[in-house]
Amino acid sequence: MGWFTYKSVSNFLFTQPKNIKGEIGSKVAISLYEFLKSKRILVRYFGDHPLTCSFLRVSIGTNNQMKNFFGGIELWHKQEQQN
Repeated sequence: MGWFTYKSVSNFLFTQPKNIKGEIGSKVAISLYEFLKSKRILVRYFGDHPLTCSFLRVSIGTNNQMKNFFGGIELWHKQEQQN
C-alpha cells in the first residue's frame, strides 16, 4: 500500500496510513482509526504526541483477522472516493 511501517520483531506493526489521495498525518490516522472502530476492527491510536499522532499500532492476528483488517482499509478507501 506504500505506507511507511517501522520494522518490527514483535507481534505488532507501527504504520503511517495514507488516504486515497496519498496524504498522511493525524487527520488521516484518526479517520482510519474511527472507520475501523465503527467496523469493530480495533487498532491503537496514540494521538497525544507529535511523533506518533500520524501512526496506528496494528496487532498481528489470525489470518481471518488480518483479512478483516485489510478489508476494512479497502472499504475506507472506497468511502473516501465517494466523498
